[in-house]
Amino acid sequence: MNPSDEDRRQADLRNKIIGLSETSHRKNYYPQLKEQIKELKQAMRALKESEEKYRTYVTISPYPIFVIDLDGKFLDVNPEACRVAGYSSEDILKKRISDFILPSRVDNYEVTFHKLQTEGKLSGEFPFINKTQDLFYLELHAVQIPGNKFLAICMDITERKKAEDEMLRAKIIAENANRTKNEFLANMSHELRTPLNSVIGFSDMLLGGAGGELSEKQLRYLTNISNSGKHLLSIINEILDISRIESGEMTINKQKILLGEVYEEIHSILKQLADNKSIDFQMPLESEETYVYADKVKLKQIFYNLVTNAIKFTEKGGSVLIDSTIDDKFVHISVIDNGIGIDSEGMKRLFNPFVQLDSSESRKYEGTGLGLALSKELVNLHGGDIWAESEPGKGSTFTFTIPVCQ
Repeated sequence: MNPSDEDRRQADLRNKIIGLSETSHRKNYYPQLKEQIKELKQAMRALKESEEKYRTYVTISPYPIFVIDLDGKFLDVNPEACRVAGYSSEDILKKRISDFILPSRVDNYEVTFHKLQTEGKLSGEFPFINKTQDLFYLELHAVQIPGNKFLAICMDITERKKAEDEMLRAKIIAENANRTKNEFLANMSHELRTPLNSVIGFSDMLLGGAGGELSEKQLRYLTNISNSGKHLLSIINEILDISRIESGEMTINKQKILLGEVYEEIHSILKQLADNKSIDFQMPLESEETYVYADKVKLKQIFYNLVTNAIKFTEKGGSVLIDSTIDDKFVHISVIDNGIGIDSEGMKRLFNPFVQLDSSESRKYEGTGLGLALSKELVNLHGGDIWAESEPGKGSTFTFTIPVCQ
């Protein structure tokens, strides 16, 4: 029952009793007086039970609850509020809520409390200081109640705030570490590429006859030097590209590109690699007149990574096929092989950088584990998507999408 309704009812009963008392010497109103007194006692007992019930609810509540006046002075407080503040109820009732505000946030408090006074309600997360001057946080919901008072029901979110702060610190540390790593990789890549370019350049000059005619042995040695240097340079370039992407420094120059031209270039570059393993390497014909909106160099890099992977993991005499379909917005390009395939565990880690599905020292297939990760990032930069389908012994299909040039 609403206490204000009960107060009015008691007042009505008292008035009736007073009226009965004034006229009781003239009339015999004793039975009515007795009934009214009984009713008054019942009402008072119900009110007391109601007060005790709600007092119990507040007392055992796991949430801090308090009542303050218009000046912020505490009028009532429950045990949980005492616990988070570190004071007894007697001590808190001598204080104002401003006594728990950080000195650096006094101005904010005054603005916030003024908002509560004018609007009659307030919700938010606020920091306070306890008896030992330690910081604690409350999610607070306050509302004005009769008697120019404010009732606040809160939730102690100190542990959650600590966890959020720890996560933020860990994020900052990780970002700093990643930035340091990227700077190191970029610097090291530059330091390594400079001498490598000299090695590759001079070996190619000698292979071209700049130093005179070469013997068969010299030709073989120089070819190995050139090929090894170019392989190492490609690895360094992949590491540098991953570093640029992770640091947000990778840029792409998208333009209208004839997809058939890219197919022809990739086929001419990798045909010999496929022929060395007697692999049937086929390109699509139906997409020769299809235009895409892409960075040509980056698109060729995606193709190169996917096709060389397919050739590498396909046994001699196998096949590698590039297929494509077109919808309103994208070209769906698939690189299909009938190679060794990938198990379910390998599929989960497929596009992670520096991950080799066979990480043993005696692994059969070489590689850095960067090609697929780099391809995924390059596809994402184009606004496309990439995925794979595979089963052990049944080959693999890698599909990616590139925007059609409208």
